[in-house]
Amino acid sequence: MNPEGRPAHVLLLCGSRKPAADRPEVKSASRELLRFAAAGVRASGAPSATLDLRDLELPWWDGRAVAECDSPDLTRLDAAVRSANVLLASIPAYWGGMSGVFKNVIDLLGADAFRGSQVVPLVVGQDDASAWLAAGQLRAICARLEAVVTPTELVVGNPREVADPNGLIRDAKRLGVFAGLLAQGRLHPAPATHPAEPAPATRTVEPAPAPATRTVEPAPAARTAEPAPVSS
Repeated sequence: MNPEGRPAHVLLLCGSRKPAADRPEVKSASRELLRFAAAGVRASGAPSATLDLRDLELPWWDGRAVAECDSPDLTRLDAAVRSANVLLASIPAYWGGMSGVFKNVIDLLGADAFRGSQVVPLVVGQDDASAWLAAGQLRAICARLEAVVTPTELVVGNPREVADPNGLIRDAKRLGVFAGLLAQGRLHPAPATHPAEPAPATRTVEPAPAPATRTVEPAPAARTAEPAPVSS
């Protein structure tokens, strides 16, 4: 149990609703990268659970509290977020911000569900600018929720073009190891600050188990975890 009263537990949350029902061959890069991150969490020895927004029927937020929505899936999601001290969130980013589907989750659950949790971002954008702006947006929102976003993150722009997919897979697994060690209290990262917007095509990821972050300069083409066809 951590100081905020949350169990030492990682919740891996996929924020993508892709693929469409009539396009099963198109894979979501957000989901695929989270799958590799989950392998890293397991390697760390931390208990974990995974939820995928594509598998949940959630209402759109209309001002009601969770208990007033009469939604079993929303109740399940609320309980899962509250029961984890680390949230590893895979978030698609479009048009300069996080996806509306993921923002709706935040609106639905509100501050009580996230307060005191540690959020490890895995942001996958349609382009570099959208990915980094979404990462900054997440930090700003979590500050209002009284949740801590770790300085360690994986931010990927334009995943449809990739020079070294294996390198990105390794980074996703290492992000999972970091989240697992953090959940178990084996890492103590410095408080996150609001960084200046980084240069395009830069990924920040921490080599586990050391808590210090590093900046990795990838090849000019952006990265993804799986061969085409892939979208965020």
